[in-house]
Amino acid sequence: MARNKAVFLVFLLLVFLLTGEACIRLLYPWVKNYDTEMWRYCRELKRNSSSGVPFEHIPGRRIELYNTEIKTNSLGMRAERDYSIPKPEHTKRILVLGDSTTFGWGVDFRDTYPYLLEKLLNEDSSVRYEVINAGVGNYNSSAELEALKKMISLDPDIIILGYYINDPEEISFPSLLFLKKHSYLYAFLWSKLINMRCSSGQVSYKIYYSNLYKNKSCLLRAKSDIIQMSDIARQRSIPFVLVNIPEMHDFKEYYFQPAQQFVRRIVSQQPGVIFLDLLDFVKGEDAEKFWVSEDDPHPNALFYRIAAEAIYSKLKTSGMLLN
Repeated sequence: MARNKAVFLVFLLLVFLLTGEACIRLLYPWVKNYDTEMWRYCRELKRNSSSGVPFEHIPGRRIELYNTEIKTNSLGMRAERDYSIPKPEHTKRILVLGDSTTFGWGVDFRDTYPYLLEKLLNEDSSVRYEVINAGVGNYNSSAELEALKKMISLDPDIIILGYYINDPEEISFPSLLFLKKHSYLYAFLWSKLINMRCSSGQVSYKIYYSNLYKNKSCLLRAKSDIIQMSDIARQRSIPFVLVNIPEMHDFKEYYFQPAQQFVRRIVSQQPGVIFLDLLDFVKGEDAEKFWVSEDDPHPNALFYRIAAEAIYSKLKTSGMLLN
């Protein structure tokens, strides 16, 4: 009798899960949010890699994420075209490394700062510039270093690192668990749990980032990663530019000076590295107007336009551009 009840309860649970899964999939266009779309990004656009980086974009994909079309080229980069090897004559390449703030989460490809930078460069130059967006969501400094090693065969003339405040954190690999990888119901319920924890104060971005910059092992690893990137550039006589992308919640009373000081110290110790802090161009502004959406403080098209113009001006005044 007890065994029959247990079997019946398991059956009811399976019916509940399968019904819930079917309903969420059917209603997904109306219930999707930042967290569930990030889950889809990991599920449908990323794969494990054997080339040094922990994971990479799947090449040749086209998918809509967060109401934005994402396309990847044959190298898995967010791009509208492939990049030939060897590099074409009379062409200068800029390789841009980074995470989702460089990849351009939530904005059209032509609104990302690498694309806008390329457009600015080619407006007044007899040389053809290609700005290659090698940003991948959830990359940390170690993954960006491995991406540079992988992409150096593209023969860049300038290397830009789009540094974001969470670059020192430990990277999390996409889960291989079937339920976590495939269930829309799981993703929906997990997003609700995250929102509940944030609303209750159990999770705070201020606490998380502040603790990250007290973690000596993470900071030492990130520092080593950045130094190795600058060394790779210097050994090949390639200018290396570190662009600090500010934490996007508050530009009036910026809370994360330790992160700024961390990257400034590294740059001051590395000869020839060019530093640009994008906070200087938005400080005192209402941060929300630079967000992708009300619940997602990723940079939007307005912020990227400011970023592209600032980087272009820095490259020009530093004497790195050929006209």
